[in-house]
Amino acid sequence: MIIKINLFLAFLFAFVNLNVFSQSGLNDKDPTSKSNPLKQLDLQMNTSKMDLQNFDILKQIEPSATTSTIYNDQLLEGAVDANKYIVGPNDIFSLGVWGVVNTPLPLAVSPEGSLIIPSVGEVAVSGLTLSEAKSRVISAVRKRFISAEITLTLVSPRRFLITVAGVGQGTYPTSAIMRASSIIAFIFSDSVSLMKSGTMPAERFNFSFRNIKLKRKNGEIQRIDLYKYFATQDERFNPFLREGDVITLQKYDWEGKFIAVQGAVQFPGVFEYIQGDDLETAIELVRGVTTVANMDSIVISRMDRSATKMEKIWAKYDRDKKMKLEPNDRVYVNAYAEIRRDFKVLVLGEVVRPGNYPITLNTTKLSDIINEAGGLLPNSYLPTSEVYR
Repeated sequence: MIIKINLFLAFLFAFVNLNVFSQSGLNDKDPTSKSNPLKQLDLQMNTSKMDLQNFDILKQIEPSATTSTIYNDQLLEGAVDANKYIVGPNDIFSLGVWGVVNTPLPLAVSPEGSLIIPSVGEVAVSGLTLSEAKSRVISAVRKRFISAEITLTLVSPRRFLITVAGVGQGTYPTSAIMRASSIIAFIFSDSVSLMKSGTMPAERFNFSFRNIKLKRKNGEIQRIDLYKYFATQDERFNPFLREGDVITLQKYDWEGKFIAVQGAVQFPGVFEYIQGDDLETAIELVRGVTTVANMDSIVISRMDRSATKMEKIWAKYDRDKKMKLEPNDRVYVNAYAEIRRDFKVLVLGEVVRPGNYPITLNTTKLSDIINEAGGLLPNSYLPTSEVYR
């Protein structure tokens, strides 16, 4: 059963973590109004305008967010993948012609994208994968030194500049072994320093970590989604950078573009909605479920087109994980009743004192909890309240 008190009073009356939301239609045009359901959820999960969900992402990428990392040190995730690394100007190689010259020869890719090899000539390598570049160079050198053992090794990945547009616009140094997340974390860290010094308003922090545009030099456009990357380790959502890349940071599009994930999950929260999000994505965003989660009992609450009624969709994870979500959906993962022990409710919306309140199982009434919360505010509307179990 779901109750709406004008805003969105979600009253979860059960055994564990019963989350309450309330929704109002009185002040929909006022983004700061208590009648905005997102603001109610946001207030419960954030201590400031800087979304705590984003801080969580920053904690995962902060080792590469320091100035010294970007300008001096180049930290490796592991051995460079020769089939993925793209060679470019200023890459430093070591050429070995063993059996003829037993001292390796250092070579740098020229600004025109070639290696100049003594006694061999010019070999174009820019734009090739490391594996392709090795094959091309070894083949060229072998024509001159037939009996020698020839090796080509990447010694130092190149560094270059990329452009950031939108929030935090500017030009930033990076390297061919750094991902987009490193630049984004550095921009965020730099912005924090500016805010602390009073030279940047806090609103500038409000940029998306899920809807970042990366435009390649060849015109290819990719979407960076740091939440998806850290949940799935899918490199499509956080690629390595190349010369000519332009990263565009966009502000959150919170108005009508969020999903809330609550219940028996690891990190309940409100997240920016991206077209194509499904139930599986929602569970990934909260880093999975708890040990008490009942994956055959998931409730998706969705506002109808008239914005006056909340529709409930019951889902089973294995069967419905590819079910597409819509903006403003609320996903609630139920827990197994027999192992729930924490008897409390969370009251949100048009009440005097929103928050958590203890209950006595099978005894406490809805009216008791509303009284505990200080009663209803003047613009509340009890018939549209919601209760989540």
